[in-house]
Formats: sequence, C-alpha cells, structure tokens
Amino acid sequence: MSLLVKPGLVSTIIPVFNRPILVVDAIQSVLAQTYQNIEIIVVDDGSTDSTSEVLAELMGNKPQLKVFNQSNSGPGVARELGRLNARGEFIQYLDSDDLLLPTKFESQIAAFVHHPLADVAYGKTEQIKFGQPQSGVAHRRTGAKQESMFPLMLKERWWFTSTPLYRRAIVEAAGPWTSMMNEEDWEYDCRVASFGGRLAYVNEFVSLHRHHGDHLSAEGASDPEKLKHRVMSRAKIFQHAKAYSEREDKPAEIKSEDWVVFSKYAFLLARQCALIGLTTEARAMTSISIQALGKKSVQHRVFLKMVKLLGWKRAARAVELAGR
Repeated sequence: MSLLVKPGLVSTIIPVFNRPILVVDAIQSVLAQTYQNIEIIVVDDGSTDSTSEVLAELMGNKPQLKVFNQSNSGPGVARELGRLNARGEFIQYLDSDDLLLPTKFESQIAAFVHHPLADVAYGKTEQIKFGQPQSGVAHRRTGAKQESMFPLMLKERWWFTSTPLYRRAIVEAAGPWTSMMNEEDWEYDCRVASFGGRLAYVNEFVSLHRHHGDHLSAEGASDPEKLKHRVMSRAKIFQHAKAYSEREDKPAEIKSEDWVVFSKYAFLLARQCALIGLTTEARAMTSISIQALGKKSVQHRVFLKMVKLLGWKRAARAVELAGR
C-alpha cells in the first residue's frame, strides 16, 4: 500500500477490543491535543459488544477519525493495519485504555526539531489506577533522560505504548508488527532500537497508563499459548540486540551486565515453560540464556544435569521448590 505522506501530520493508531467507554476516552485525549495536525486511526479487533456502534457514531462528527474493522487477531495485527493506513510524518501508538496528555505532540515534535537525528521522542508517563488521582510520579525509566533505546530496552520495556512518538522513517525501517499476543510491543521496540533508536527527551508528563486487571499479559507465566508467544518474542529480541551490537554507528554499547540481566530472565522463562511441559520452548530459551551470557553458568550446568536425571518438568519443579 502506498500512501501520500503528509508532512507534520501525527497519525495515532488505537487497537480496541470490547472497550466502548475507554476507547472514547483515548480518542478524546488525542482530539484535545494542543497540536492539531492529527489523524486518528482506530482498528476494531473484532469487538463483540457495543464498541463498533460507539465508534460509528463518534466517526460521524469527527473528520479526523477513521475506523477499520478486522476479525479478532490481537493488538499487533491491529496496529499493523493502522500503520499501513497512516499518512503521518509521525506515528503514535495508543492502547485503548490509556490517555495522552494535551501537550504531548507539541512538546515531542519540538524535541524532534531540536534533535534532528533522533528516531523517537519520549517523556514521562504515570501509571494510575482507575478512580485514583494522579501522583506526579513517573513510572519505570520514563522520568530519566536516555540517549538511546538500547541498552535499557534489552532488560525491560521501560516505557508504555503511549510514551513514545516515532518518526515515520524509523517505523518504516522496523517493518510490520507481528501477530504475537504477548510481549509483541517489547519485540517491536527492540526492533526499532536495532536501527539505532536515538532518543529525544521531553522533561514533562506526556501520557497516562491506566492500570486494571483486563490485560492480555495476564497469566503470562502459566498459559501455554502466551508462554509460546513470549518465547518467540524473547528470541527475536535477542536477535535485534545482536544486530544492534554489530552496528558501527550505534549510539551506546550493550554492556556485559545488560546481557547478564537478559540471560537471567530468559533462563527464568525457560523454567516456566518446562514447568508446564513446553520442552521445545524450554530448551530454546535455555540455549538463548547461555548465548546471551557467553558461557554456561553454574546454574545452567546444575539445571541441565537435573534435566538429564529428572526430565525438564521435574527439574524445573525442583528448582522452584528450592527457590521457595
């Protein structure tokens, strides 16, 4: 699909599934931006409640709003449909339960002007619970200035989907979203980071992440399908980080201590997979954990000996009990 890109336009892409009230809040937060050269692309991911009707009614008097529909395929596929239909020079992804603060686009585009080599602009994001007031505390690493997405992005996704604003060029370099249902957002950001991921920081609050129990990431340590998707994501993240490390123009080095943290959590994921019988995934994550560390640690050696004696599931259970 070839669309005419409009300079200065910000395209906000919102996937939604069965959130008729929350998605309206999200849309309104975009419409309330002080920077008004915007378009809003909502992708209804097969909602079965009143979401479609609410969006159709809202679209009738909001020329900036476009709505696309697809069968239920997950947030990554929905974001990709939105990306393919976006015309903006800048791309904003927004989850349907989160909010942008009014000066987000204005301040982040100004940051791009002052930092022409930056691929992504970001600012502070606060996590709040429904019904509770804002505390003014920046969540994760969004309250501190970073020069680039890596190396921190290897250890954790240190911002929320609402936090960054991307230049279209880096989004096109990164390519399509995957169909993974868990950690697909972390994998995407690490892919963006692998192309450089230079950052422009805005020292103000730019968005709100509204925390509640209805998240796809729930039960990510016990649900077999979610674990499989997490394994696929971590394997891709490992490859993205390796590709970044090989760049001659990388803005920052991934240090040995960063790989140690990634290795640790890859090994934990391996044991989580083993506990529920996902032997292939457990073996793959153990291998990646060793590769990331650059050697077999004592813990790796002990666990693999236990696997030979007990099998993957019993070995993981024994480690879990010993940990308790």
